[in-house]
Amino acid sequence: MTTLTDKFTAFEGQTASEHDETIATMGDIAGVLALINTAIDTLNNNAATNTRYLLAAIASQDPCKDCEAPDISVPPVATDANPVSGEMCKRTQAFLHAMSEVYTVLDTMSAFGVPFTPSLIGTAINQVITALANGDTTPLPSFPESVQIVADGINYVAGGFLVGDTLVGYFTPLLFDMRDAIFLTTTPVDAKAAFNSIIEGSSIPGYAIPIMEDAAYNALWSYYFDPSSDPNLTGYSATACSIPSGTCYTRDLHHVANVGGGGDGEAVTEAFGLFETVSPVNSTGGYVGQTPPYWMLGNLNGWTMEVLIGSVSVSYRLGDETGAGLFSNTGSFGVDGIPHAMPTCGIFACTGAVGARVRFCSP
Repeated sequence: MTTLTDKFTAFEGQTASEHDETIATMGDIAGVLALINTAIDTLNNNAATNTRYLLAAIASQDPCKDCEAPDISVPPVATDANPVSGEMCKRTQAFLHAMSEVYTVLDTMSAFGVPFTPSLIGTAINQVITALANGDTTPLPSFPESVQIVADGINYVAGGFLVGDTLVGYFTPLLFDMRDAIFLTTTPVDAKAAFNSIIEGSSIPGYAIPIMEDAAYNALWSYYFDPSSDPNLTGYSATACSIPSGTCYTRDLHHVANVGGGGDGEAVTEAFGLFETVSPVNSTGGYVGQTPPYWMLGNLNGWTMEVLIGSVSVSYRLGDETGAGLFSNTGSFGVDGIPHAMPTCGIFACTGAVGARVRFCSP
């Protein structure tokens, strides 16, 4: 006869057996789920890869490309000096505006599924150039650079397919840092390096960085930062950029005509900092032209001037070259080793002895 103890013993054995079977089954389920997750990752990677291949195939079917073999040379970025100045500040702003417009058309192409092809890249950038209304011919990217932008665009579209961000959105928060960094460079090649450094040091995702850098093609850098080019600088401020505190400029005085509206004399004619030379200048006796221009626009407040050779004085007044008020004069400073404080003004001129030399330092 089966006792209660026997029944409990049998029950415990059955329970233990079912527990072991359950644990084994759960292990099998976990293994299957791991395989499913691996398969999903593989499918996602394959989908991204296939997207790139498809976009590359579409790009190769370019109905607008020229039949003739294109020039495959890439112009280097110029190394000519373009010193810090009010015009350099304007050129920097104009360049960044041009890049903002380039990113806008690239965003439009990616948003509407327009295939990235070398000829369409050229067409898009040419539309931007036309709208910028520069005074002389603005170069387009070379064929190899266009091909590189195409490849960058394909990767950008594939990488950001589910993100929804834009190149302009990545670019806009960096504008002020880029303006001041580029402004303080002295050659186009250094300006490009500063631009790329800020992009690479930002939080922009890796798939967007190449197209943002390569869209700023070599010839565009050379054009905007070549002192002899004529980009449209209308509306840009010569004083919007920042000069580091304590930046100094040494200037010699040169022979000029119509010093103070009278005879010939010596004056600082080379602009410095963000100051710009102007001519003619109005006075109580009417407008007087200067050759070369030596009156400068800007506020000297906070600046210092130390005479290194000879003697120099500063004539100044509030307002600009159109005013008719009298000028004040600091009096003559000689070589005394003292950086003298400069006056608050809107227009000024530094005149003095033959062979004089002076050093100006920013606040």
